Amino acid sequence: MSPRYLFTCPDSPKPSGGVAVVYQTAEFLAEAGYDTGLVHNSPGAFHPDYAVNVPNFHTRAIDRVMTRYSGRRARLRAMTRRLMPGAFTGGGDALDLRPDDVIVMGEWQMPDVIEAFPRHRKIVYVQNPFAHVDAHARALGRGLDPVAQIDHYIGISDANMNVFDLLGLDHVSYFPVAPKLDLFPYRETKKKLVTYMPRKRPEEALVVDRALRARGRLMGYDLVAIDGAPPAKVAELLGDSLIFISFLKQEALGFPAAEAMSAGCITVGFTGFGTEEYFTPDTGVPTPEGDLPALVKATESVIAEYESSPARLDALRGAASAFVRDRYAPERFRNGLLDAWKGIEASLGRAN
Repeated sequence: MSPRYLFTCPDSPKPSGGVAVVYQTAEFLAEAGYDTGLVHNSPGAFHPDYAVNVPNFHTRAIDRVMTRYSGRRARLRAMTRRLMPGAFTGGGDALDLRPDDVIVMGEWQMPDVIEAFPRHRKIVYVQNPFAHVDAHARALGRGLDPVAQIDHYIGISDANMNVFDLLGLDHVSYFPVAPKLDLFPYRETKKKLVTYMPRKRPEEALVVDRALRARGRLMGYDLVAIDGAPPAKVAELLGDSLIFISFLKQEALGFPAAEAMSAGCITVGFTGFGTEEYFTPDTGVPTPEGDLPALVKATESVIAEYESSPARLDALRGAASAFVRDRYAPERFRNGLLDAWKGIEASLGRAN
C-alpha cells in the first residue's frame, strides 16, 4: 500500500509559479490514485490563483524550526502575517501525522523540514538549483546530513540534475513540469508594446526602463511593467506584446520567458541560467548575465529590425512558441511525473 505524500508549501498570499507546480503535482498524483495532501504553516493558507482540489492541512512544526533560526524582524513579520484578520481563508484541517507519511518539501525548506520531522521519510522537490545549494549548505552548517537524511531528490530541469551530480546524490528522479501555457496562446497580431516583469531584478529593471525611455529609440513602442497583475491581465499583456524583456535570475526553469514565448513575444534578455534549456538564440535573443547595456542595445536592435524587416523575427517567435508549447506540454508533465513516481516508490520501499 502506498504511503500518504504530504507536500509542504509556504503561506504567501501572492501568486507563485513554484507553489502552483507543487499543487499541480499533488493533484496529478491524486488523480492517479495516490494519497496526497498539501501542508501549510497557517490555517486557511492556500495559493490565491489555484483551487485546492486535494486535502489542505496546516502545522506549525516547520514554522517553529524556522523561527529558531530567524532574526527578530523576521519573527515579528511572520507573527504579524499570522495575526492579520482574514489573511488566509482557504480552510483546511490541522495535520495529524501518520507514521508512514512521506514529507515532500521544496528545496529551500530542507534544513527546517529535516529538523521538524526527523522520523519521517523525506523527498526534496527541487525547482531552483541555487536555492538547493544554499539549503544544502545551511543543512551542513546545522550539523545535518542532507545526503543521508533525505530519501529522494526530484529535479525539474537539466540545471537541477547537474547540482545533484555535484552534491553526490544518488537517489534522484527527473520530470519536466509545465507552466499553464494554455493561458498564453500564440498571438500573431501584436501591438507596438514592450513588457517586462521586474520582480526578480527590480533595481536593474528600473535602470533599463529609464534608459530605454531616455535614449529615444523605442520608435513609438509603449513600455509597460507587469507587476502584481492577476493571471488574466498578465495573459492579456503578453498576448498584446511584441517584445518581452526577461529579467530572470538564478532559475531552474523560469516561467515568465516561457509564457512570453508561448504568447508569441520576441523574448530578449537574461536566461537566469537554468532557462537556457529553452531560451537560446534559436528561440529568442539572450544577453549576457547582468549586462544591462547589452540588454538595452539588444532591445533597441530588435525594435529597429522589426520595423524595417520583420520576417526573421516573426519566424523566430513562431518557432519559439511551438517549441515551448511542445516541450512543456501538460501531458509531458503528467506522464513524466507518474513514470518517475513509480521509481520513487520503489526506491522508498527498498530503503524502508
